[in-house]
Amino acid sequence: MRRGYTLLEILVVLGIFVVLAIISVDALFLSIRNVRKSEAISKVRENVNFAISIMERHLRNATNASCVSFPPSSVSFIDPDGKANSFSCLTDATDGEGYIASGSANIRLTDKAIVVTTCSFTCNPPAGGAPPSVLINITAKDKNSNIEGSEIKTSSNIYFRTY
Repeated sequence: MRRGYTLLEILVVLGIFVVLAIISVDALFLSIRNVRKSEAISKVRENVNFAISIMERHLRNATNASCVSFPPSSVSFIDPDGKANSFSCLTDATDGEGYIASGSANIRLTDKAIVVTTCSFTCNPPAGGAPPSVLINITAKDKNSNIEGSEIKTSSNIYFRTY
């Protein structure tokens, strides 16, 4: 009696291992892709939240705000010290990518690794006892990430304290 495995048995076992390896590698690549997508979304969200927090701090105490909705969208206001200030959605002249800027010097509020794809400011006058407000809509994505679904959309309605 001969002991050992036939060629057919070895091929069947090898085939099973190949299928399991393909499934494992696919799951690994999917996991890595999801981690990269999560990191990209987190980075974009942190940048956009930082920009909105700066705008919120300034606009909450502002007076006499006026919005320009056609590109580039912007909001101009008078700060509590009586100085004119503004926030704008601009496009970088060197790479053609959007960002959010503060003041007449156009200081960037968003990182260069973040692309603001859409940005708008809408001024809402006082209505029904509610103070005036500015609605900010922003859509942004990671410049270096081509992963589908890594774009975020956010909006914030900032009510003025001084009106």
